[in-house]
Amino acid sequence: MIADGRYTLDVGLTGTLAILKFLWRATRGSRLRPWKSPYLLWRLETYSGVRASEIDINQFFRLIWHERHEMLRYLVWVAEANSDSNVGAEQR
Repeated sequence: MIADGRYTLDVGLTGTLAILKFLWRATRGSRLRPWKSPYLLWRLETYSGVRASEIDINQFFRLIWHERHEMLRYLVWVAEANSDSNVGAEQR
């Protein structure tokens, strides 16, 4: 279950693990400094329109905080997509 003030999403253990797996992969090489992750910077650049080269630690957390509800929806979507792809693989 993921709660975020406005709403609660019940993604279950599998969904939560999928979200953590995505975040682990997305921050490879920058796990202690996610604002330096090339993948996350690219994602934020394509989402917000702010150039990746202009995103510093303050801008990174400001964007994440301001768009936290959308980011949470995206992570849940990743978990659902991962779950769907695993179901398809199991049926083969």
